[in-house]
Amino acid sequence: MRRLVIMVCAAILITSCARIKLRHELMKFESIPIVLPESMYVLGPTHHAPDTVKATLIRYVDSTECTSCFLSTIYNYYEIQDLLDSLKGLDFKIIITPSQELIEELQSEILSCAYSLPIFYDVNREFLTRNPTFPTNKLFRCFLVNSKGYPIMIGDPIMGQSERIRPLLKEVFTNIN
Repeated sequence: MRRLVIMVCAAILITSCARIKLRHELMKFESIPIVLPESMYVLGPTHHAPDTVKATLIRYVDSTECTSCFLSTIYNYYEIQDLLDSLKGLDFKIIITPSQELIEELQSEILSCAYSLPIFYDVNREFLTRNPTFPTNKLFRCFLVNSKGYPIMIGDPIMGQSERIRPLLKEVFTNIN
């Protein structure tokens, strides 16, 4: 019995510590503006002039993710792009930072598929260089920033809890306009 109580207490402590760490990471992430590099290659259309953008949804894919896997599901983001296009002043950027071994292969895959989404190709890894406090937690890989670069919403409308995130995202988009 004592062993069970200790195990339950340890489990509660571990989950509590994980929540505290996640909350701390979230607060830090929201307090520092995201700086978008100017030297990224654009593979796909860009939709808005920078001075008319009120907010930008960013989906970041780095070398720790399976980039080919992400590209195989990229069609899911067309619905989000359509929503953004229907509202004025909202932009969408997919930023891919591939591993050095996959740069050429990935570039040819992206070009051959002719995606109609704005894919920014960060071969020089400048995104992380300009944003050294960017969280390592994968929950922070899709986020909405205001015109000053501060994150105002975090969550991928395609993955995981999308049924909760999509309506919230639409509400945030509508309120920005």
